[in-house]
Amino acid sequence: MNNATIIIISFVLITVLLAGGIYILINEYFKIFFQKMRFANTLSQHKSSDSKNKSIGDYILDFIDQFKLQEFFKVDNIKKTLSDTGNSTTMTLDKILLAKIVLPICIGFIIFNSNFVGMFMNEDNPEFRLVSIIFSVVIGLMTFPLPNILIEMDAKKRAADFMITFPSVLDLLIICIQSGISFEHALQRVTRDATIISPVVGEELSRILKDIHLLGSREAALLNFKRRIPTAAVDDFVLVVLQSERYGTSMSDALHVLSETVRFDQITIIERIVLKLPTKISAIIMVFMMPAVLILVFAPILLGGISAGF
Repeated sequence: MNNATIIIISFVLITVLLAGGIYILINEYFKIFFQKMRFANTLSQHKSSDSKNKSIGDYILDFIDQFKLQEFFKVDNIKKTLSDTGNSTTMTLDKILLAKIVLPICIGFIIFNSNFVGMFMNEDNPEFRLVSIIFSVVIGLMTFPLPNILIEMDAKKRAADFMITFPSVLDLLIICIQSGISFEHALQRVTRDATIISPVVGEELSRILKDIHLLGSREAALLNFKRRIPTAAVDDFVLVVLQSERYGTSMSDALHVLSETVRFDQITIIERIVLKLPTKISAIIMVFMMPAVLILVFAPILLGGISAGF
């Protein structure tokens, strides 16, 4: 078998595997494969009247429930994170679980086939094959928690976006409370204006109002808000509101102090970033610009010396 044949076979296998992975992700008819597996009888017992409309994700959920793999896939954590970030409608649980299963398989096969040529070139070296297989499996397993990491990063980004306009929200809330209206009515009024400034802030404030009406408890609603936006400023905000409700202290004065503190912290963070800029710029200049300058300066001299030598 010559090198050209090996390369052709490797590319064909890579193409087939990639096409199979895409087929698994987007083709609803792949559920027939699940029906032919050994747990098909268990699935058939749970069929409902609309079982013909089941997607691949539904069969994944049935599989996880049947074999009690909720803890392994961290289903509860995924549900909580999706609910907190508001992505439960666009990024569903079944899609994430499907990605956690298919992604390691596809990545492992891609890495394995990238070493396909080398494996045939080293037919007399079985250690190379073993290392290639182990490396492919390890890289595939490393991508297993990737969907969880992505949704957690999205949650952190959402919290950061909220904190950008949080001081302005506090100022609006202070003005409304000082006018004599209740906290709920002030929050409702601020939500209308905050939605224009930032959709994330408007959504979070509206969720607080909905939790107050559904749960019937301001404390429970604020604790849910604290869980969704885990920052020190939000923790202080919840503490101020709850203490004002329990002990009758002035909420507007405490929120005014909190607003100034949050703005001071944000300014401090910006100053730290600005102070680090000269160091980062110097590193960029040394790595990318200085070699180009040295080439421009010394290239004519070297070329002149080479020409004189000839």
